[in-house]
Amino acid sequence: MDNTALQQLPEQIQAHVADMLAVATSARQFAQHASRQVGAAVLTQSETGGTHLYKGANWKLIPGETPHRYCAERVAALAALSDGTFEDIVAVLVLSNMRPDRDYDGLVKMCDECVDFFQTGFKHPHIVWIITIDADTQQTRVMKFSDLIA
Repeated sequence: MDNTALQQLPEQIQAHVADMLAVATSARQFAQHASRQVGAAVLTQSETGGTHLYKGANWKLIPGETPHRYCAERVAALAALSDGTFEDIVAVLVLSNMRPDRDYDGLVKMCDECVDFFQTGFKHPHIVWIITIDADTQQTRVMKFSDLIA
């Protein structure tokens, strides 16, 4: 993991990155997409300062001929939604193997479907941080969600 990249994060999020990485790493074992195992962790922070981590793994279901795919970060965010804390999301960490056909600059990229999903759901996209880490190389990318959609 690139600690230099992580220095961009606010201290209250930096304090949780190791736990987020551990949660995302454990979630990858449940991924049901053999060619690319992805784990994610979503960090929520309430107005009173309390925090909670939600995990998610990617999976796909193919009933008949129409595949249904769910990225790990959406699964983790839906867990937060189910708990009533979706609007409190402050950071999303995605741990994956890089895909040369979709990722760029040697860094993992969030898919367009996830960007659209989060864009419609984040109350304050300018305060949400996205952290992507390549599971093989540990290359790390950190950005505000609002920069991702700009």
